[in-house]
Amino acid sequence: TMMKSSGMTTAAGHAEANRRMQAAVQDVGERHAAGGSFQAANADSGPTGSLYKQRREAAEAEIRAEREARADAAESARVRRLEDQVAASTKTLDDVDSDDELLDDPELQMIRAARINQLRAQHTERLQNMARGHGQFREITQDEFLSEVTSSSRKVLIHFYHRDFERCKIMDKHLALLAPRHLEAKFLKIDAEKSPFFAAKLAIRVLPTVVMFLDGVAIDRIVGFEGLIEDQARGAEDEFETQQLEELLSHSEFLDYEPTPREETQAWDIDARRNNVYEGVRDTGFDENEY
Repeated sequence: TMMKSSGMTTAAGHAEANRRMQAAVQDVGERHAAGGSFQAANADSGPTGSLYKQRREAAEAEIRAEREARADAAESARVRRLEDQVAASTKTLDDVDSDDELLDDPELQMIRAARINQLRAQHTERLQNMARGHGQFREITQDEFLSEVTSSSRKVLIHFYHRDFERCKIMDKHLALLAPRHLEAKFLKIDAEKSPFFAAKLAIRVLPTVVMFLDGVAIDRIVGFEGLIEDQARGAEDEFETQQLEELLSHSEFLDYEPTPREETQAWDIDARRNNVYEGVRDTGFDENEY
């Protein structure tokens, strides 16, 4: 009887084992059809899993796309402002020519057409200069010097500075204000200590020194604050206006700037003084207190 009972128990155990095996096989099949095992799904979802990496990469791509979209929107806004300026100038010309008699005047029509073409050419040049890095005051290294000076930009200004000189910081402040106003020129700065080769080649002895290049050739320079502080009150030499620097940079036709008659008289006096100040190499080392 015991043997018979034991045999029945063994048969029931085998049946139960078979049932569980079949259930397990079915479960595995269902998981496989759904795209992988539970463990694989957990592994993919973990910090080192492929699914996690895909989600992270997608999020990073979305952030980059958003940044690029903001940059494009800012650039588009700046271009629209320039286009509005051209449109406003054209509208002014249209308003002037609104009279029927003026519209019938061929000579005035030619003048109007020439002016519109000039504005369009200026607008195109502004857009091209912005693409070349104009409109901002940025720092370059010695390795970038030649490529920046001899690039497609005709007018390039470079400020040789020292990070510890207060007057260099003052010059930086004014140049940063002028850069977005004058897209016809590229405004750059370079650490004189970190660019000894070009500092020596250009005979930079006093800092700050601003050198102006036209088509890759140095045409003029401002050494220290010469031409900027002669008319300042004693004790306020460093408090000159940005407009004074703007005017000074226009003397060699480097910047497009038209002073008033009173400013022109002052400019002649400054030019006369400048011609007596800079004659070449002044000293054997950098000096902030030359003036």
